[in-house]
Amino acid sequence: MSFSSHSFDGSLTFFAPAGESSSWTSSTRPRARKPVSDHNSGMFAKTPKPPYYAVIFTSHQAHDEGYAETSARMEELGREQPGFLGIESVRGDDGVGITVSYWSDLESIRAWKSQAEHRQAQRRGQREWYSHYVTRVCKVEYDYELSDSRR
Repeated sequence: MSFSSHSFDGSLTFFAPAGESSSWTSSTRPRARKPVSDHNSGMFAKTPKPPYYAVIFTSHQAHDEGYAETSARMEELGREQPGFLGIESVRGDDGVGITVSYWSDLESIRAWKSQAEHRQAQRRGQREWYSHYVTRVCKVEYDYELSDSRR
């Protein structure tokens, strides 16, 4: 399975300004068009035991000409980067998308953000695709999950 027209984020693909509120209520939360799966584990990225880092890229995509091709290339390139752990991404019908990429350390995130081909994609995103975006970098201190074993 591959990522469709979704971006990574500041750590993972991405292109970014800032501006609209990132808080949603249940009545304004966009429905996801299609969840994007990580190659390792279906719907969710397979991450190691914490600590590790997450880059959260929230965006509004206003235009999409050429976006899918660039996004696919950034996914491929991101996976080749030292410290890359995985990615999860969704985009709603309203153009709002959230991509979370996981990294082993801050140095890997900085290296990805400054990678030459990724920088070109970021500039193109700022010029052509995004009307607004926010990138957040977080340290994951702990995690837990529920797996529905009935399926």
